[in-house]
Amino acid sequence: MLEAYGRCRPDRLPGAKLHDRKRRDDRGDCHASALCNLFNRMIGQLCDCLKNRHLLDE
Repeated sequence: MLEAYGRCRPDRLPGAKLHDRKRRDDRGDCHASALCNLFNRMIGQLCDCLKNRHLLDE
């Protein structure tokens, strides 16, 4: 399952890259843990967009 998280590229979106770096630098998360957290955050944003019928504006 971690392979799926590894395919997420946080460097493609500025907000994702910032979130990933912050988790790794400030909290000391390893690469897999930071990506897992980023993926969960993105799923939450997707659910919010679908629920409220608006586009994500990063």
